[in-house]
This record gives sequence, C-alpha cells and structure tokens, in this order.
Amino acid sequence: MKILFNFLSGKLIFVIAATFMLCISCNPRYYNVSHLEKMQWVEGTWSSTEQGLSITEQWKYIAESGFQGINSITAGKDTIYKETTQIKPGPKRSIVFTSAYGQVQIEEYAPMKLISLKKKSFTFQTEDKLKTISYTNKKGNAIQIEINEKTGENPGKTKYQLNKVQ
Repeated sequence: MKILFNFLSGKLIFVIAATFMLCISCNPRYYNVSHLEKMQWVEGTWSSTEQGLSITEQWKYIAESGFQGINSITAGKDTIYKETTQIKPGPKRSIVFTSAYGQVQIEEYAPMKLISLKKKSFTFQTEDKLKTISYTNKKGNAIQIEINEKTGENPGKTKYQLNKVQ
C-alpha cells in the first residue's frame, strides 16, 4: 500500500509540475527578442471596408528590432485617421506596443506591455490596466483586433476583422 501511495504521489507531483510549466510557457513573465518572431504572422497589409470607410493596417517585421506599422481609416480618398505603431523590445526584458497619431500635432498613446503570447494571438495592456489590445490570427487570411478601454471618452469594446491583402 505504501509503495502504491508513493508511486501515485510521485505521479501527482509530476502532473502538477508539468501543468505549471505549460502555463508559464504560454504566458512567460519575461519576453525576449525571439518572441517577436512568433508574431511574424501579423506582417503584411490587412484591410476592411464597411459603409464607405476603409481600415488598413500595414506591418513590417525588422529582424531583432520588432515591427513598424501604419494604420489608417479613410473615406474615399480622404484620410480620417492615421497612426504609426511599433512592437519592439522594451525595458526590463519586455516587448511593448507604442503608437502615435496626428498630422500637425503628434500625440502618443500610453505604451502597452505584452501580457500574452500564443501561437496565433498576442495581447498588450497599459500599465494601469485600463486599455488592452489583442490580435488574433484567423486561418492566416484574416486577423481580429479587439480593443478594450475601461475609461476615457468612449469606454467599452471595439472589435473588428481585417483581411489579408494579397
């Protein structure tokens, strides 16, 4: 009986340890440059048009530096909104999402830190946890972007899908 108990206890400890390691590998506490390579599926041009408005995101991967992006909303030939974005290594072994917008006066959003990285998705969040942005790869030819804001002029959730431009 004692042998069976020791055997089962050993198996239980192994299962708990394996589960713990699996959870850590999904959401590592620290990120490094190789994690940027896992995000390469976002590279390219993504676009969607609804009710006369076109949303476009263009991402370019630069080895070991991260990503540079240009996001815009247009109505016909008029640009309504334009934003430059970056996903890059940040302080204390982190990966950060930064963005700036405006044509005359450049405004910057608070940087967001990578909080989740999986095979087909990643999520960034501000330090105060009031804003989160998630990108999810949908079968390689579409991405879903979800933005959650807890305060501000337009609190709530924004969710949209962009298709890969060939």
